[in-house]
Amino acid sequence: MMAAGTGEDVVSAARRVLQVERAFLTQAVGFMLDRGIRQFLDLGCGKPGVGSPHDMGRLTGPAVRVVHVDHDPEVIERARLVTAGTEHRYLLCRSVTDVADLIGTSQAAGMLDPRRPIGVVAVGLLHLVPGADDLLTRYSAVLAPDSVFAASHLTRSFGAAELIGDPVHPRRPEEFAAMFDGLALVKPGIVALPHEWGTPARPIEGAPVVAGIAVKQ
Repeated sequence: MMAAGTGEDVVSAARRVLQVERAFLTQAVGFMLDRGIRQFLDLGCGKPGVGSPHDMGRLTGPAVRVVHVDHDPEVIERARLVTAGTEHRYLLCRSVTDVADLIGTSQAAGMLDPRRPIGVVAVGLLHLVPGADDLLTRYSAVLAPDSVFAASHLTRSFGAAELIGDPVHPRRPEEFAAMFDGLALVKPGIVALPHEWGTPARPIEGAPVVAGIAVKQ
């Protein structure tokens, strides 16, 4: 899965990364729904598509609310075309690092209620955000107990810059694990993707993508 060699190799690796991240997203949102969560914060959403938190939530009824966040106005405008006509699906053009503003705006507009548990999704995001080491804990500080956090990350073993084409800040698995400080990681903890939750973790040495699910207690 190393992104080295021909352009075809890079494209193949990119597709594989997206594939395993999408599978993780589906599992994580299913885990959150099973815990009774009905409001989601989709950080760095890109263009919402099949398998997004809202698509998963619609299977359980209209009570699910989703706020998709991205800092790119063009992404938000494209997303409006996808979300047009859907209920309880909101778009915010904000930096994910503006935690207080983002949560305050969502609450004031009636999009989310931070007094109730929220499912926070940060899939394929954190390695693109400079200074994101404490980002999950900053969100945890303003959200209700039983909120659930799901995140994935590219590691230092991967040719991330070549693959993504944007400034990338890869981390080692242990550095990624530290980003969940103060949260209770769901067993088996930080894992290499792909992974099926509820099964033992396989060795993550050299894994290009790692992920974790954690709960605020």
